Amino acid sequence: MKKQRQHSAKCLVPLPAAAAALLLVSCTSLPENYRPSRIGPNLPPEGEDGLEVVIRPLSQTVRLGQPIRFDILIYNRNGYPVTLPRNPRIELVWIYPNGRRDSTVHEVTSARFFTRRDVIELPPGHALRATVSVPSYYFPEPGITEFRAVLQTAENLNPQITNYWSGRCYSNSYGILVLPSDRM
Repeated sequence: MKKQRQHSAKCLVPLPAAAAALLLVSCTSLPENYRPSRIGPNLPPEGEDGLEVVIRPLSQTVRLGQPIRFDILIYNRNGYPVTLPRNPRIELVWIYPNGRRDSTVHEVTSARFFTRRDVIELPPGHALRATVSVPSYYFPEPGITEFRAVLQTAENLNPQITNYWSGRCYSNSYGILVLPSDRM
């Protein structure tokens, strides 16, 4: 059984000007033999068609056995509203301290007929907030694990829903220190 995740997308938040400037930074790919070595933010997000995804952990350290929780913000940097799924599917991908890579698993269909209740219109300069949690007991050892969030949406087949965004966006990467369990 693969990792389970919980998420919910709830609120729209305004995009601060300083955050907007930071989101304009470009991104590079990680080499295959990369091993996480830094706690905190690392690589910037890889935006797509005016959207940026930002991952922020609720804590930079967690003990094995405790869940690792993240806030995920999906920013609309366009000058026009963008329509997204109300509850977007967010996948977490990560690199363990030993360099091995893993992820949560979810299926995204290539196309779907969305209704008005299935989507939300995200105004320019606002963000959709989602929370994601992954249990740390799946992690084999303590150390720094680096996470990214991936937003991927299906193509919309409903012609009445306009400005719909479909595609894939990668968030910034963020290193979390996974500590040994406090149980002896």
